[in-house]
This record gives sequence, structure tokens and C-alpha cells, in this order.
Amino acid sequence: PVSVAGRLLGAALMLGGVIYLLPAFADEEFGAGERGLSGLFTALGAGAFAGSVWLSLSGGVRRAGRWLIVSNLLFAAATAVFAYSGQLAAAALAAVALGFFNSVHTTLGAAAIQLASPEAMRGRVFGVYEVAWGMFPLGGLVLGSLAAGIGLPASLAAWAALTAAFTLAVWWRAPKIRAWEFPG
Repeated sequence: PVSVAGRLLGAALMLGGVIYLLPAFADEEFGAGERGLSGLFTALGAGAFAGSVWLSLSGGVRRAGRWLIVSNLLFAAATAVFAYSGQLAAAALAAVALGFFNSVHTTLGAAAIQLASPEAMRGRVFGVYEVAWGMFPLGGLVLGSLAAGIGLPASLAAWAALTAAFTLAVWWRAPKIRAWEFPG
């Protein structure tokens, strides 16, 4: 379980970078200022809420490992769409998808780690998991530096490609994650 939490650190760094570019996108790419930024954050929140409601109403998913991979790949795809959306309304729709897939991914990841951890280690393992998600600001620093060098859309698209590559590497190298299933 600790190695699983370590693998999720990479996901936290990658997912965490996106939110820190929203102000720059709202201002520089869409010319929408504070109102546009609040719209993008609202879209993210609406997507996250929808993802949580979907998991609650559906009773969750049995094949959590596959959904962890799929939700992260769909997050990467939505990130690439957001990067080159070109218009605030299209970016807001992509942000809904970002929030949805991020919510599904983080919820399933937290539940899977809890279920996969021995009872005596559960608190410590989940503590490592939370430290990993605390790395969001570091992802923002890396992505912001990349954006300064190659521009906003290209940096976000590169980040999306890196997220997808990382996710596929986890899928390939970590069959235990792929095989995770929740009790029915």
C-alpha cells in the first residue's frame, strides 16, 4: 500500500498543476478577467460535484483499479481539450469534465487505498496518501515554469500528455492497481 501511495504522488503532482494555471488562462487566453476565472472555478466545482453524485447514486464502481486508470486518462484528455479550447465557454465545458474525472479518480483512489491497507497500517498509509496530494503546489510550480517557457496551451497539453504517459506506465507496471476491485 505504501508503494501505491508513492505512485499516486506522481498523479498528485500532475493533477495539481492544472488549477494553478486557471488565472492565467482566464486573463491571457480568454481575456475574461475575474469573472471568467470565477466561471472556470465554478465549472470545476460543478464537475467535481457531479462526479461525487454519480459515484454516490451509482453505488460506486466494482472495478476500481480500471476506473482509476480510465478516469485519469479522461482527465488528461479533458486537460488537452481545455488547453486548446480557444473560448471561455468551451474551456468551461472542459473544466466540468476535469472536475468530474478528478473527483472520481481521487474518491476511488482514497477508497482503494483504505481497502488495500492492513488495518494496523491504514492510518499511516492514508497519511502518506494525503502528503502526496499535498504536493499540488509543487505541480503548479513545475507547470507554471513550463508555461513561462513554452506558453500556456502548449504547457498544459504537454502536462496532459505526461499525465497520460504516467497513467499508462502505472497501468503497465502495476497490475495490482489494475486488478483492484471493491467488494460487491
